[in-house]
Amino acid sequence: MNKVIQRHYELLKKSTNMTKLKIISLNCNGLALKEKQSFLITTLKQLKADVILLQETHLSSLPDWEGGATYDFNNNRSGGTAILCDSKYNIKLTNTLKSEDGRICTADIKIADLSFRLINCYAPNEPKARISFIKETLPSYLSLSIKNIVGGDFNCAENLKLDTSRPYF
Repeated sequence: MNKVIQRHYELLKKSTNMTKLKIISLNCNGLALKEKQSFLITTLKQLKADVILLQETHLSSLPDWEGGATYDFNNNRSGGTAILCDSKYNIKLTNTLKSEDGRICTADIKIADLSFRLINCYAPNEPKARISFIKETLPSYLSLSIKNIVGGDFNCAENLKLDTSRPYF
């Protein structure tokens, strides 16, 4: 383990009894139904993630979530991102940023003496729009002063014939 990673590991363990930061990402394909929200919350608790990145939420909030959260809501049928944090480590989300179209939300977090910017993305599935999003839009949300953790749904298919229902070729 290199020295920087070792230092971060020791700081997390010493200050929080946390040795790893478990992050999961999930495209929800809409959470308008209360039953789907309840199922999601139950599933997320079972997965015991510290941070959850959600895409295509179609919600401005998840009412029954007990931890920290920030949302970027877009009321069209393809938007909405959220960052949720489990309450067990009392992770605070600060300096939140949101895109106008519901495709990016960010939050800075501090755990022990470590600071990170979480960036949750939901990239367009049309190739030219996705390239523009990744090259032009996403970089403006990156922090220059703290480490960035970028995740989400980038709508990238390894094999267009196998992994898409509408191949772009």
